[in-house]
Formats: sequence, structure tokens, C-alpha cells
Amino acid sequence: MGLYTEAFKKAQDDGRFDSSFHGNNVFAENLNTALPVKRSQYTVASTLSVGNYQAIGRLHEKIEYLLPTGASRVIAFCGCSGNEGTSAVAHNLSAYYAQHANHKSVSIPNSGKSVPHNILLIDCNLHSPQQHTYFNQKAQHGLAEIIETNAPLSRSTSWIVPMQYGFISAGRPKSSISGIFKSDKVQNLLKKAKEAFTTIILDFAAITIHPDIIPLLSRIDGVMLVCKEKHTKQESVLRAQKIIEQRNGKLLGLIINTNQ
Repeated sequence: MGLYTEAFKKAQDDGRFDSSFHGNNVFAENLNTALPVKRSQYTVASTLSVGNYQAIGRLHEKIEYLLPTGASRVIAFCGCSGNEGTSAVAHNLSAYYAQHANHKSVSIPNSGKSVPHNILLIDCNLHSPQQHTYFNQKAQHGLAEIIETNAPLSRSTSWIVPMQYGFISAGRPKSSISGIFKSDKVQNLLKKAKEAFTTIILDFAAITIHPDIIPLLSRIDGVMLVCKEKHTKQESVLRAQKIIEQRNGKLLGLIINTNQ
């Protein structure tokens, strides 16, 4: 089981988590600070303070240990009940991955092909997108447009660092959001992304409010839940865990965001 039920007993009396909550797959860090910068001035490290950089580094190490081996991996982040800093965590981790990309090609097992070691961040929170604000962009020509208009992946990808760090915004959906994620086109998008990128990071809405992640769980190599210290209730975390595990999702662990 991705999360350890025994650890949940360490929640506060009111059912909210604090930084004393620990377990092998439970990470308590201040991971919420991400500074918006102009894209023309963007460098990978510019969104990370020194303390935040170290915290993200520890998270990166643990996720790499827990992920299955492979030429390309899809990592998803989703909150438990909302307003937990999930987008900032996903953003900062993608920046950390990009900074540590080694520019070498990675062989795809049993295919004879190789892909560059690069990163793609996709804002899958179509309800309340945030990722574009960190890059000083507009939420347009993104995920929603890829699905609704069959726009090619290359056309909708913004290169934050050329050929190393790509970003796809949420876009502006004109149809049902739940219908977008149930579409076979999303499955095909992830398939194409895995052919072109080494690490794909997905930022989803809180799963107990908008369970958009569910149709894609079979395509995701690892899910990280995010909760906020003294904000997220125990019942929300347990419910989020149950939603993922009942559908055979690969739950890697729980991040407790200690940022206040």
C-alpha cells in the first residue's frame, strides 16, 4: 500500500495533519513557494529559494527511488481537498528535474529507439489552472485545445528551456472537463508525450473534488498526494487514498506541505 495507515493515527485531534506525521512514504516539507517570473528572464533555478531547493531535492530523490525503472515515466500530483499548494509542488519539482537533466539520450527497452532526457510539465487542472502564471503566460493553446481541436503536441508545447523543459498549459476548455479526461485523445497524448520526453509531470485538481485523474491512472507510473499542514483533514487523505487504490492506481506517497 502506497501510504501507511498506521501513520494516519498521528493526525491532530481535530483530524488535521501536522509536521509530526511521518512514515516511509510520507514527506513533510515546505514546498509551496514558487515565484512567478517573466519567461524571457526564466532560468530553471529562479523559482526556487535555497530552502525550497533543498526540500525539492529531497522529494526528487525519494520519488526516483519509488518510481519504476523505464525510459520514460509519468508522475502525477493531486491535492486531497484543495488549496494545498499542489501546483507549486509540481512546478518546483519539474524545474528541479529540468536543472538536473543531463542532455543525454535514454534508450527505450526492446525498441532500438532513444529519447532525449527532457521534462514536460502539463497543467491538468482545468478547473483552476495555475502553472501558466509561474511562467507569466496565458492559459491558452494548451491541453484543452489539444483534445478538442486535435492540435499537435508540438504546437501546444512551450519550451521554457529549449529542447529540455517543455510546458503545456491547461488551455481554455469549451466542452465538459470530465469528458475531456475520459477521451481516448488524452490517452494518446500521454502515449506521444512518453515517446518524446523522459519525465512527464501532471498537475491535477484535488481528487476528492474533481476526480479527473481517474481515467488516466493506468497510464500514470506514480501518484503523489499533497496535503497541507493544519489544513487538510484526515478523512480527505484517506478518501483520496481509497479512490486511487481501489482503481489500481500506483500511489507513491503523501506530501505534507508545511508552508503556512
